Amino acid sequence: MKRTFDDELNEIRRRAGLKEQTLTESSNFTAYTMDKEKGRWEFGFPRKWMEPEIFKIPYEQIDHGRYINDPDYEKEVVEPNPEYRPELMVNIGHGHDKEVMTFLRDVVGLSQIDPDEYSFLVPTKEFVWKVKAWQQKPQKELSPEIPPSDSHDPDSPRDPRWDQGAFGDLLAPPEWERKREGNVVDLKKSPKGARVIGMGREEGYVEKQVLRLLKVAELALEMDISHVGMSG
Repeated sequence: MKRTFDDELNEIRRRAGLKEQTLTESSNFTAYTMDKEKGRWEFGFPRKWMEPEIFKIPYEQIDHGRYINDPDYEKEVVEPNPEYRPELMVNIGHGHDKEVMTFLRDVVGLSQIDPDEYSFLVPTKEFVWKVKAWQQKPQKELSPEIPPSDSHDPDSPRDPRWDQGAFGDLLAPPEWERKREGNVVDLKKSPKGARVIGMGREEGYVEKQVLRLLKVAELALEMDISHVGMSG
């Protein structure tokens, strides 16, 4: 089976002693570097900056069955990471990530990006240079505002904006409440399943996300980190 970039990202997390991402609700942008001796991609920024929580004990000693199913055990083996820098991992909610990647390809000029892949790696210097060049050009119009939608469930008529990428498909049981850019899963149960509400977005949202990515890439360039990329 072909390994995806998400598989590579989770392997990096495991080697770093970090929590594996088993459910992804957004695409993540950060810096990466190739370990030539090992022949694999690693986080470009120091590992201690990349995760909100760290393990109190060696990763190999963790009872992973309990860790997954026992919240009390998780509290015993995990603690907040005081050196965590959340701004170095930009999260863009599903429903918007593909549009941001399309913007980077078609407007900024990073032609190697394929939005249908939901992931990419590009040289840091090229990313910074092209985004800054785009910044210098007059902006004809901003990405449009998308107002909030009414509730949506599998048996109701689909809001046409859903199919246009305005909202992301959520895979979550009805009893969950997850808030993130673009969507909310409501606590209220219904016979038809989870109630999903498109939260919409403000005018110029896509451009603002590109500028967030640029800040990460500029620091990566200062630190001589070779690549930046996004995984979904």
